[in-house]
Amino acid sequence: MDKKLFFTYPTTGTATAGYVGYLADQHQLLTDLIHMRSAVDLEGIRGTPEDRSEESVRIESLRVWDRKVIVCTVDTVLGLLQTQRRPIYSLPAILAGAFVFDEIHSYDSKLFGGLLRFLQEFPGIPCLIMSASIPPGRLKRLKDVLGERVGKVIEGDPIMEGYKRYRLESRVDSAGCWPDVSAALKNGKKVLWVCNTVGDAIRAARESTHWTDVKPVIYHSRFRYKDRVERQNVVLAEFAYDGKAPDPKPRKKPEPSLVIATQVCEMSLDISADLLVTAECPLPALVQRLGRLNRYATGDDPWPCLVYAFKGLPYNENSSRVDMDGDCIASMKATRETITELAGQSISQRDLAERLDRMDDSEEPETYSALFDDGWVTEPMPVRDGDQSITVVRHADLSEIETKHGKGRNKWSASKLAPWTIPMNFNRNFHRGLALKEYGGPYPIATDDVLEYTEEEGGQWK
Repeated sequence: MDKKLFFTYPTTGTATAGYVGYLADQHQLLTDLIHMRSAVDLEGIRGTPEDRSEESVRIESLRVWDRKVIVCTVDTVLGLLQTQRRPIYSLPAILAGAFVFDEIHSYDSKLFGGLLRFLQEFPGIPCLIMSASIPPGRLKRLKDVLGERVGKVIEGDPIMEGYKRYRLESRVDSAGCWPDVSAALKNGKKVLWVCNTVGDAIRAARESTHWTDVKPVIYHSRFRYKDRVERQNVVLAEFAYDGKAPDPKPRKKPEPSLVIATQVCEMSLDISADLLVTAECPLPALVQRLGRLNRYATGDDPWPCLVYAFKGLPYNENSSRVDMDGDCIASMKATRETITELAGQSISQRDLAERLDRMDDSEEPETYSALFDDGWVTEPMPVRDGDQSITVVRHADLSEIETKHGKGRNKWSASKLAPWTIPMNFNRNFHRGLALKEYGGPYPIATDDVLEYTEEEGGQWK
């Protein structure tokens, strides 16, 4: 089959991890990594700066025409349905493509609806749709759209799925997890603690000083992008195994480690913790997080996962706020039922899959398409559900940016500013005059009186 192959991922981080894992060393293939921050990642991978001027970004969309394998965010493909510029430029390549849509459990409702519409409108395009924890409702909708075109569901290795790899333990709150974490670190173990919000991750890291001398590594999305890339490399190094050693392989870094992260660690991060601590989260997300525990098991050997109670955003359980904040009522209920049923038992991936299959699902994905539903006169529309976030550039970084790109701020494009950008939750006070009313290229500039930033903890509103 003479097709271009598109590997699509839900985030820039997972796209880059996929590119590094599968294609960076395949020099016999014409490949490319495409997302809005790929210039930063490719410079780190190849060791040479990439030309990402505004003109080159337009040309970049045409470069996919001659590439055989493209790794990108899913927006690069599904944005076609919403008449976004980059996928419109890439249309000939997309129409000649075969697609891998990975980690679809993590798509928000609108993005998943876009996938359904894509499959409906382009029935002849070959697709492989992947997830380790797809909710049954989503699987049914995929089968309904695909009809007779749907292939056999590819199951995992039944032997590996049957290994008793985990032991779930419930805790009333995060404070109840620290004695276990402290004991694990004293025994030289690797601990991964997953929080649901950046604020909780930073608080947990600060609390750790009362329980251990091991310095925590914080990993979340609110770092400058160039710092986040480096932070991910640090996380990988904390858990790395010596691939040259015979089994069982020792760690490259034998010392104890404490990594405190948010949802960014759930996907495409090849790490294996000795102890997992996690806040309650939707059941598909819990399954993903457990994938970072005892990852290389070769038999029954359950390792502990502590799950502590959590309520609030980003996992909305308030039925009156579903339209605004999403619907996690059924998936959070499924998590609590799973923990109650399985607490203290040795469990496998198969046990978790059975719980996923039971999960109720009232999701109604939005399948609207600006391209197909609004005729030829249309404007670009968003591919994902709107979130309450804003991308900023620090005032403290302006001199460094000016040295790199000159003082003409109107000529600073999004791609040029990518290394210094920080995605923050929306804060009304930022637009009420507490921040300097300046822009650097397309991004507002956050002054030090409203944004606190350190390379260890990332960004927080003051």
